[in-house]
Amino acid sequence: MAKAVTQKRSKTTKPSKLKKASPPKSFRAAPAKPINATKTPVAKKAVTKTSTSAKKTRAARTPVVSKDELRTLIEKLTRANLALKTKGRESAKALKAAEARIAFLERQVNQSDAKPVIDDKLPE
Repeated sequence: MAKAVTQKRSKTTKPSKLKKASPPKSFRAAPAKPINATKTPVAKKAVTKTSTSAKKTRAARTPVVSKDELRTLIEKLTRANLALKTKGRESAKALKAAEARIAFLERQVNQSDAKPVIDDKLPE
């Protein structure tokens, strides 16, 4: 049988003698409960029956929607979704065009700065 290899422990430095700052009382943890503590019985909540008038008001609040109404609502939302998608595509195209225009103008500015101006007049 092979012997278990144990590593020698290196000498550790002693902890400093400075006291750690204790947190204020408001941050301290509550004292631990003893292990043998018994649980106190929890009082059960009384179950109340709802009256018939309360049931009627709940039923009145939830409208009954037919399948045809749901279908029309789905069609309406689908059309709105398509419209928003096309607006998003158009705005993305406009953004790309604007970025290209900005890059073009910046290149023109850099080129004009590199050329020495002989006349005091600006080129037209």
